[in-house]
Amino acid sequence: MNPCACGWLGHPKRGCKCGPSELLRYAAKISGPILDRLDLQIEVCALTSEELLAASHGEPSAAVRSRVLTAREVQRSRGYLNAQLPAPALREHCLLDGTGRQLVQTRSTAAA
Repeated sequence: MNPCACGWLGHPKRGCKCGPSELLRYAAKISGPILDRLDLQIEVCALTSEELLAASHGEPSAAVRSRVLTAREVQRSRGYLNAQLPAPALREHCLLDGTGRQLVQTRSTAAA
């Protein structure tokens, strides 16, 4: 979603034309019906044309597909796809490894 009604709030090269009251009105209009239904929200800044043109080509879809199929096979072999995993099975199948624990600990101390 746009950060404001005109779409330019926070843009590195263009200025937002919305006043403070417009920003509040826009946020109130969006927050109720949409944001309440989202579990995760992140801010993604606009890229400059130089950043877009310098972007790598990424990886081929076939490579991504191969990883997805491998992950799905792991899920099937345990008897449940991730979306169907019952809550009691989470502790058994989704334990954090050392790196995951470190990440959670680092993030929780940074947020405090």
